[in-house]
Order: sequence, then structure tokens, then C-alpha cells
Amino acid sequence: MYPRAKSFGIVIHHNRLLLQEYNIDNETYYRPLGGSIELGEKSDETVIREFNEELHTEVEIIDYLGCLENIFHLDEEIGHEIIQLYSLRLLDRSLYEMEIVNIQDEQTASYAKWVPITAFIQKEKLLYPDGILKYIKKTKSYRISSFFSYINQYLQDVVRHEQS
Repeated sequence: MYPRAKSFGIVIHHNRLLLQEYNIDNETYYRPLGGSIELGEKSDETVIREFNEELHTEVEIIDYLGCLENIFHLDEEIGHEIIQLYSLRLLDRSLYEMEIVNIQDEQTASYAKWVPITAFIQKEKLLYPDGILKYIKKTKSYRISSFFSYINQYLQDVVRHEQS
């Protein structure tokens, strides 16, 4: 088996990631939406196409985050992916308000959901591919959300201090 070229989109809203949920062998894990790069297709075109096919929505690429090489074992087979990562914005704003988003693909009916980034940082939930969290922390959306979370916590502490 040869390495597969993939392109994934990272969507962050209110410190939550839009991720596809998988349940295999009593293990639940999450993975960004995206898919295989087709012959003659550029990776940025792939991520736009995949979101259009799976969520029926247009996206805007905010930033290229980098390339992640993923070597893994699944069902006693070795897998190898070269993944281009993009930070995206959903143009259909209503998707940001949904807890569960249905995914349409040719294989099975599945869904994506908004999952707090802290669940992966604190290792409460599994996020694949390994190493992707470092790229997520580079996104402008993550840094802005983290800044506002810090300010919010600071203001709450000030109010508590003034009340005591």
C-alpha cells in the first residue's frame, strides 16, 4: 500500500472543533473533515470540494497550517497519509449553531459534532491523526478564542474579588 495524499479542514468556533466522530472496537475518536486528494487536484481544492460534498456548504480558507505525516496501524495493516491542513470558515453560519451536523458521503451516513478543544488538550477524548493538535493551536481562531477565554476568566476573577 502506498501513502495517501489527504487534505483536512480545521474549523474552530467558540473554542470547539467541528470533527467527525468514529466508533470502532468500543473506542470513540475524532478526526477533522476532509478527504483524499484526487489526481490533478490541488490540496486547497480538495478541502473545499470535500466540505461541499459532505456538508453541502461553501467554505473559505483562512490559512494553510502545514503538512502532517501520519503513519498508523488499523486492523493489523499499516497506513500512511500525507495530510495538508487548512484553517477554514464555514460560509453557512447556521452550521455554527448546530450541535450535530449530518455528513453525506458515498459510503455511510455519519455526522460531525462540535467538540471542545480542551477535551483533547486534557486527553479526555482521542483526536487523530496524532500530532494534529499542535497545528490547531497555530490557528488564528484558536489564539483569538484562547485570548477571549483568558480575558473572560480574568474579568470573572475581578468580579469575585470585588464581591468578597
